[in-house]
Amino acid sequence: MSKQFANKHIMTESKSCNTTRVPINQAMRKCKESNTFLHVSLKDVYKVCDSKPISCKNGAQLCHKSENLVGMTACNIKIKDETLEKCTYNEMKVNDYYTVACILPGSSTKLTPSHLD
Repeated sequence: MSKQFANKHIMTESKSCNTTRVPINQAMRKCKESNTFLHVSLKDVYKVCDSKPISCKNGAQLCHKSENLVGMTACNIKIKDETLEKCTYNEMKVNDYYTVACILPGSSTKLTPSHLD
Protein backbone atom coordinates (compact mmCIF):
# COMPACT_ATOMS: atom_id res chain seq x y z
CA MET A 1 0.00 0.00 0.00
CA SER A 2 2.71 2.51 0.94
CA LYS A 3 4.63 1.80 -2.28
CA GLN A 4 1.46 2.59 -4.27
CA PHE A 5 1.01 5.80 -2.27
CA ALA A 6 4.63 6.80 -2.91
CA ASN A 7 4.32 6.09 -6.65
CA LYS A 8 1.18 8.21 -6.87
CA HIS A 9 1.98 11.07 -4.49
CA ILE A 10 5.69 11.43 -3.64
CA MET A 11 8.04 13.41 -5.88
CA THR A 12 11.42 13.83 -4.18
CA GLU A 13 13.18 15.12 -7.29
CA SER A 14 11.92 17.82 -9.60
CA LYS A 15 10.06 16.37 -12.58
CA SER A 16 7.19 17.66 -14.67
CA CYS A 17 3.64 16.43 -14.25
CA ASN A 18 3.72 15.17 -17.83
CA THR A 19 6.70 12.93 -17.01
CA THR A 20 5.47 11.63 -13.65
CA ARG A 21 1.90 10.95 -14.77
CA VAL A 22 2.70 8.58 -17.68
CA PRO A 23 3.40 5.40 -15.63
CA ILE A 24 0.50 6.17 -13.29
CA ASN A 25 -1.90 6.70 -16.18
CA GLN A 26 -0.70 3.47 -17.80
CA ALA A 27 -1.30 1.54 -14.58
CA MET A 28 -4.79 3.06 -14.26
CA ARG A 29 -5.45 2.67 -18.01
CA LYS A 30 -6.78 6.23 -18.13
CA CYS A 31 -5.59 9.79 -17.75
CA LYS A 32 -6.32 10.95 -14.23
CA GLU A 33 -7.96 14.39 -14.09
CA SER A 34 -5.79 15.69 -11.25
CA ASN A 35 -3.11 14.57 -8.86
CA THR A 36 -0.97 16.13 -6.14
CA PHE A 37 2.65 15.23 -5.52
CA LEU A 38 4.26 15.92 -2.15
CA HIS A 39 7.92 17.01 -2.04
CA VAL A 40 8.64 15.00 1.10
CA SER A 41 9.87 11.51 1.86
CA LEU A 42 7.53 8.60 2.48
CA LYS A 43 9.06 8.47 5.97
CA ASP A 44 7.77 12.03 6.57
CA VAL A 45 4.26 10.96 5.52
CA TYR A 46 4.39 8.02 7.94
CA LYS A 47 5.15 10.54 10.72
CA VAL A 48 1.97 12.43 9.80
CA CYS A 49 0.02 9.16 10.12
CA ASP A 50 1.18 9.06 13.76
CA SER A 51 -0.43 12.44 14.51
CA LYS A 52 -3.88 13.03 16.00
CA PRO A 53 -6.66 11.76 13.67
CA ILE A 54 -9.12 14.18 12.11
CA SER A 55 -12.19 13.73 9.92
CA CYS A 56 -11.61 13.03 6.24
CA LYS A 57 -13.71 14.71 3.56
CA ASN A 58 -15.97 11.63 3.59
CA GLY A 59 -16.47 11.93 7.38
CA ALA A 60 -14.30 8.96 8.38
CA GLN A 61 -11.85 9.51 11.26
CA LEU A 62 -8.87 8.11 9.36
CA CYS A 63 -7.13 11.29 8.25
CA HIS A 64 -4.13 13.14 9.61
CA LYS A 65 -2.96 16.66 8.78
CA SER A 66 0.67 17.68 8.36
CA GLU A 67 1.95 20.05 11.04
CA ASN A 68 4.20 21.92 8.63
CA LEU A 69 3.85 23.50 5.23
CA VAL A 70 5.38 21.32 2.52
CA GLY A 71 6.19 21.84 -1.13
CA MET A 72 3.69 20.25 -3.50
CA THR A 73 3.03 20.04 -7.21
CA ALA A 74 -0.61 20.02 -8.28
CA CYS A 75 -1.20 18.48 -11.71
CA ASN A 76 -4.45 19.15 -13.58
CA ILE A 77 -5.35 17.68 -16.95
CA LYS A 78 -4.97 20.06 -19.87
CA ILE A 79 -5.37 17.71 -22.83
CA LYS A 80 -6.97 14.27 -22.43
CA ASP A 81 -5.97 11.76 -25.10
CA GLU A 82 -6.83 8.12 -25.77
CA THR A 83 -3.08 7.53 -26.07
CA LEU A 84 -2.18 7.72 -22.40
CA GLU A 85 1.35 8.96 -23.11
CA LYS A 86 -0.08 12.04 -24.84
CA CYS A 87 -2.21 13.37 -21.99
CA THR A 88 -0.77 16.68 -20.87
CA TYR A 89 -1.05 18.52 -17.58
CA ASN A 90 -0.86 22.03 -16.20
CA GLU A 91 1.17 22.18 -13.03
CA MET A 92 1.23 24.51 -10.08
CA LYS A 93 3.87 24.52 -7.34
CA VAL A 94 2.52 25.41 -3.89
CA ASN A 95 3.49 25.28 -0.22
CA ASP A 96 0.62 24.04 1.89
CA TYR A 97 -0.49 21.59 4.56
CA TYR A 98 -1.73 18.22 3.40
CA THR A 99 -4.16 15.68 4.79
CA VAL A 100 -3.52 11.98 4.36
CA ALA A 101 -5.78 9.01 5.05
CA CYS A 102 -3.97 6.26 6.94
CA ILE A 103 -5.00 2.64 7.43
CA LEU A 104 -3.84 -0.42 9.37
CA PRO A 105 -3.09 -2.95 6.63
CA GLY A 106 -3.69 -6.59 7.51
CA SER A 107 -2.31 -7.50 10.92
CA SER A 108 0.04 -4.50 11.02
CA THR A 109 0.14 -2.23 14.06
CA LYS A 110 1.67 0.65 12.06
CA LEU A 111 -0.62 3.15 10.31
CA THR A 112 0.17 3.33 6.60
CA PRO A 113 -0.64 6.19 4.20
CA SER A 114 -3.34 5.18 1.73
CA HIS A 115 -4.41 8.37 -0.08
CA LEU A 116 -4.33 12.16 -0.01
CA ASP A 117 -7.60 13.63 1.16
